[in-house]
This record gives sequence, structure tokens and C-alpha cells, in this order.
Amino acid sequence: MFRPPNPAGNSGPAQRVRRALLVEDDAATARVLARMLRAVGVAEVQHAADGAVGIGALESAERPFDIAFCDLNMPGEDGLVFLRRLASLAHQPAVVLMSGGDPLVLDAAERLARGHGLCVLGVAPKPLTPSTVTLLVERLHDAGRQARATVASPRPVLTPQDVERAMSEGRFEVWFQPQAHLASGLILGAEALLRLRHETSGIITAGAFMASAEKSNVIGRLTSLVLDRAAACSREIQARTGRPFRVAVNLSAATLSDVSHPDALTRVVREHGLSPSSVTFELTESMLAANEVATLEVVSRLRLAGFRLSIDDFGTGYASLDRLRQLPFHELKLDQTFVKGALHDRRSRLILENSLALATALRLSSVAEGVELQEQLDLVSSLGCELAQGYLIARPMPADALLATMADGAPARRSFRGGRRQAKAIWKYSAGSRRAHP
Repeated sequence: MFRPPNPAGNSGPAQRVRRALLVEDDAATARVLARMLRAVGVAEVQHAADGAVGIGALESAERPFDIAFCDLNMPGEDGLVFLRRLASLAHQPAVVLMSGGDPLVLDAAERLARGHGLCVLGVAPKPLTPSTVTLLVERLHDAGRQARATVASPRPVLTPQDVERAMSEGRFEVWFQPQAHLASGLILGAEALLRLRHETSGIITAGAFMASAEKSNVIGRLTSLVLDRAAACSREIQARTGRPFRVAVNLSAATLSDVSHPDALTRVVREHGLSPSSVTFELTESMLAANEVATLEVVSRLRLAGFRLSIDDFGTGYASLDRLRQLPFHELKLDQTFVKGALHDRRSRLILENSLALATALRLSSVAEGVELQEQLDLVSSLGCELAQGYLIARPMPADALLATMADGAPARRSFRGGRRQAKAIWKYSAGSRRAHP
């Protein structure tokens, strides 16, 4: 479950983690864990026999605790109650969840803790090992460093008025994240991603402004902007390379509820002399739930126009299979939670395997998103996934960087290790040079 710590540049967790709280009803287990913590330099370790005692220790502490190890199943106040009460305290230590019981309950407890807004360093089956304890303490250091960076440079919160002003000032940009065809090693397409160049925060992602954009009157123009830039990029790459290059564009809920949009989107693509089949529209399951009659018409007309349709974040909605039956999709895009979880979680692995088997049986293309590790790429390749997208392949990059890489004759075909399904090369983008390089 845990990756080994990276010793490079590590001055030791003891310099940063001073106080630990062990919420554990078994005294022998608590003593062993306390010895492990002291061995990595944690100066003070306090034991609490159940959740109520643990909350009391936190409330009465003169100096705050840095980390709390919490067992789930305790005869007094259990770990789940402890997490709920911990969320209401002014100072909340980072949390490690541990249990010798059902791993599914442990996973559910992690989601619960994160739902309470707590910092969860990890979950661990009992008994914990010294290497696991060391890594967890080092994770606390990393979490603290990231939190300090966030405080130093917080992500701006944009209002609908901010979005409208940014649109009028031309500060929206379209970046692209390449997608690799796993059987051949070719970069055959990319997802178009909206970015905003902020006055003080630099380039910010759609998560900071999309909710406000949905509330403003510019969401339709933003969709057209992304499609226009994506179509232009695809047409240019095809002209330079002589190969098809497909672009994926996310559609908003507002677009799906407006029956006039299919004609407008078709015009944008045709103006660039591009076939609609070179564009894949990605739709999330939550979008498909609203205004079903209008959505069905819009989706069907997009399909009639020749566009490709992808169901994004497949498996995370409430009616995945029903939507797949009702609507004319070409592609399943597998949510990154299953891709990342499949290496260590049996249920995620089974969901990933069966989703890919379903795609194959229905003759749909498949895309694995969030591929960051070679092991993840190897896994989705072995399971028959068609395309992969993620930081292992390439980070998002501006259009000029993508064009330069494709046009310079940089090998679109990646080199492979140990067989054609194991990609070795990684594309990188240097923000300083504003171009990509292999």
C-alpha cells in the first residue's frame, strides 16, 4: 500500500514531527507503535485507550499534536466517532487509520475522514511495520510542505463577473494533454483543457473557475473557444504529419441542455476544414442526469453530425450502465480513481478489468486517465485498454508546444521496454522554453 520513502534530500522526519497521539485500545499494540515512532525521532507519544480519551487529550493539550494514529474498532468510543469529533476541533492533527478487521471498512473510514475535511496520511492494516511508520511520518512532512505552499500561493476563487472580465480581456487559453495509443506507441490525439492566465496566480486550471463560468453568460462562448482552438490544432497537426489527430473536448451541462448547440459546434469544426470525426466530446454522467429529453436530442444530433462521444469518469456516477445503454457513445474514459487504485485494491482492479471487458464487448474505445506510474501503464495495457492519458505520457502543454513537438519530427512513436505494450519514453514540457521535447 505504501511506496518506500525517497531518502534523497531528506533530513529526517524527527526534525518536524514532535508529538503523536495513539488512539488504540490494545496497550501492547500501542507500546510497540510508540517504540517505532520514537525510533524515527518523534519526541513525545501519548496513548489514549479510546476515542473519547483521545478527544480529551487533544482538547487539553498545551501544545498541539502533529499526528494521530487511530484504530477503528475499540470497545469504548470507536474510531469513526473519534473522526467525527476530531473534525469539530480547532486544531486537527494529521490522521493515520489502522485496523486489523475488514479492509473494506478501512477504506470506507478513509473516505469518511476525508469527507470530514481531515488530512489523512494513509490507511494501514495492523500490525504496522517500522518501514510503514517511517513513511507515514515522512508523509506528514510532505503534507506540511504542500500546505505551506498553498498558504503562500492560494488558488484564487473567481466569481462569475471575474470570468466574464477574463473572457472579454482574452485571458483564457487552451492547453493539450496527449493521449498514447498503447498497442502502437503513437500519440494519436490529445484532450483540450481550458486554462486562465490570472493576474497574480499565473496559469490556473478549470477547477478554479468552471462553477462560476456555468453561472455566467459566457459558458457557451468558452465551449466554442475550446473547440475552435482544438480544431485548429488538430487540423494543423494533420497537415504537418499526414496522420489523423483526434482532439477531445469537454462539454458543459449548459451545452447539453441547449438544442441549438449541435449546429453551432458543427459550424466551428467545418470552418477549419476538419471532419467532425476528429473531435470527441466528453460528457460526465452527472451532466447526463439533467434535462434528459434535451440531452438526448443534443447527444443524438452530435452523433448524427459525425462527432465521437465519450462517457467521461466512467463508473463514478449513479447510472453508468443505463446511460451506456441509452446513449450512442463511442468511448469509455475510465476514471483515474480506478486506474490508481487497481495496483493495491482488489475491488478497484476488478472494476477496471470488467469496465475494459465491457468496452471490448460493446466495441467501444477505451481511455485510461490519470496514468502516472509505469506499473499503471503496464496494467491497463495488459487488460486491453486502447489509449492512456496522464503525467507518465505527458503533462498538459500549450498548443504551440504540442505543435512544435509533432511538427519537429520528434518521434510520435514511443520506444518500448520489454515488449510493445510497455512504454518507456515520457514526453515533457518545459514551461521556461514553452515547448515540449521528447
